[in-house]
Amino acid sequence: MKSHADFEDDSWQNSEDRQFRRYRSEEGTIESLDIVRRNGIGVPRPAGPDPRDTVQSRFVVLLRTYRVLMYNLTSIERRVWVRLLLGASMDDVASMFGVSRPAIYCRIRGDGKGYRGMIGKNQNVRIWWDRRQQGG
Repeated sequence: MKSHADFEDDSWQNSEDRQFRRYRSEEGTIESLDIVRRNGIGVPRPAGPDPRDTVQSRFVVLLRTYRVLMYNLTSIERRVWVRLLLGASMDDVASMFGVSRPAIYCRIRGDGKGYRGMIGKNQNVRIWWDRRQQGG
């Protein structure tokens, strides 16, 4: 009786998937191949939907949204803008950063001396500011 290693067709031994344990995904990234043993032979683990993918895709969508809302802003301006978007008042934001309320207004509007402010850098801030000034 022959064992499976004695067969003429030894393609199961020469599989690059098993040898290198890596593959290229549809996105073009190199992924690890999870190998399990079945009847003493290493075979690729059947891939099912990974729950981490849904969490990761939500995170990717959040990052894309964040980048769209925050373009051209410095890190401090981003922190101010996030707090304003979350509904914090100007007084709350000023106290969080340890500055006065007029300093927050100056950061948003600009100082008129060459600093164009957040509304000059980011169209989303300008829309928010205009609506706020109109009372809507």
